[in-house]
Amino acid sequence: MPEIDESDLAKMFADNPELSVDEKKSQYQLRGHPLPVLAPLLEKQSEQSLLDWILGEAKRTGWKRAHFRASRTKTGWRTAVSGDGAGFPDLLLLRKRLGKRKKRFVVAECKSETGRLSPQQYEWLELFGAVGAEVYCFTPRDKDTILEILKQ
Repeated sequence: MPEIDESDLAKMFADNPELSVDEKKSQYQLRGHPLPVLAPLLEKQSEQSLLDWILGEAKRTGWKRAHFRASRTKTGWRTAVSGDGAGFPDLLLLRKRLGKRKKRFVVAECKSETGRLSPQQYEWLELFGAVGAEVYCFTPRDKDTILEILKQ
């Protein structure tokens, strides 16, 4: 198996922000590298990068999307929220009935491959699930599954 030139791969990923990760993997494979070599690099993908990718794919497949970004304050990064906001999920996706597709409400938390749900995050997902939302915790390795969920 050929060695990965991580700087070449990182440059290709940075130089082509309009491409999905799957398209980038295909381009990398066309350069003569087998796909399994990408697994360690996908593990390094940040939560924010995964979230940005999901937001783009959700838009492309007709979903209404919401994510509340944190901002820098004097005391660090904070997301403005009132009430019981600690642990609120990263992503809310809604889609009304489209032809044979049913109405759907998806609530998702995004994590890097090494990230874990906090007790507050788990509680929010559990509550959303109890009222009928589809709930997920996505990682970079879930991209094929995410695409299937968004296309349903």
